[in-house]
Amino acid sequence: MKADPSIKSPGRYIASLPDGRREAIRAIHEAIVARVPELKPRMVSGMIGYGQIRYRTKSGCEGDWAVVLLANQKQYMSLYLGCEGKT
Repeated sequence: MKADPSIKSPGRYIASLPDGRREAIRAIHEAIVARVPELKPRMVSGMIGYGQIRYRTKSGCEGDWAVVLLANQKQYMSLYLGCEGKT
């Protein structure tokens, strides 16, 4: 369940969530910001992304993605964690 594309900030994203989910996502967001302040929050593909990592796939595709992503889904909440691996 992606956020409305007009939502451009994590604060507005959190404010747009339904009761219950809003409080839970806010608590997780605040915990992430408090523990890793160097990972600046921003909106990424309809989710809150924290930090940025450069990736390269085995096929050679490259891009930038968030280190951590937090999202409200239709039936659940998701926390995605990225890492940099060596092959």
